Amino acid sequence: MAAIPFVARVEQTLVNDMFRSMRSAGYHRIHVKITPPEKRSEESDADYVTRANNYFDDTVEMMRDFGPDKNPVTWNDVAIEYIGPSNRNSSATAWYMNHKSMIEDVCAGTHLAPFMLGYAYGTTHNWAEFKYELVQRQVATVQNAAASLLNWIANVELALHGISAEVQFRFENRAHIGLTERAQAEKIQLENIITKMTNNLITREEAINELARLS
Repeated sequence: MAAIPFVARVEQTLVNDMFRSMRSAGYHRIHVKITPPEKRSEESDADYVTRANNYFDDTVEMMRDFGPDKNPVTWNDVAIEYIGPSNRNSSATAWYMNHKSMIEDVCAGTHLAPFMLGYAYGTTHNWAEFKYELVQRQVATVQNAAASLLNWIANVELALHGISAEVQFRFENRAHIGLTERAQAEKIQLENIITKMTNNLITREEAINELARLS
C-alpha cells in the first residue's frame, strides 16, 4: 500500500502530459462568428463602430457566462462552428485508450490489483481470484519439484532395504475457490470419456484407466 502515493503522482504526471499533447490535436473547441450589424443611414462612423463593438462585447460576455443549464438567445447573425477532427468521439476515445493502457502498466508494475490502487477496474472477486491462481501455479511448481525429490529419496531407501514398493508424495492444494470451474471441467472430461466409450473409440478398460488418471 505504500506504493499508492507514488502511483498517484505518476498517473497525474502522465495525465497532464497527455492533456498537453492532445489539447491542440482533437479536443473540442468552438469558433463563434458574429456578423457586424448594418450601419444606419443617420449614424456616424464613430457611433457605428461603438455600437458594433458594444454588441460584440455583449455577445462575448454572454458566451463566457454560459452555464450548462442556460440556452443562448441571439439574432441570426451569430454562428458557432466546431473546431476539431471530423469524428467528435475520436479524441475522447483516444484519451480513454491511452489512460486505460497507462493504468494497466501501473498495475502490472506495482503487482497490485486495481481496486487496491483506487481504480474501479473489474470486480474485486475476479482480481483476487486471478492473483490467487497465479500464486497457486507458482506454489504447484515448487511442490512438484519437492515431491519428485522426496519420491526419489523414499524409493531409494526402500530399494536399499529390499522392500518392493514405491512411494509417491502428493500435495493437496484444493481450496474452496474455483470449485464451480473445476466441477465443470471434470464434468466435461467425464462426458468425453463416456462419449468415446459409447462410440467404441476406446474399450471399457481404457475408459476405467482414464477415469483413474482423473482422480
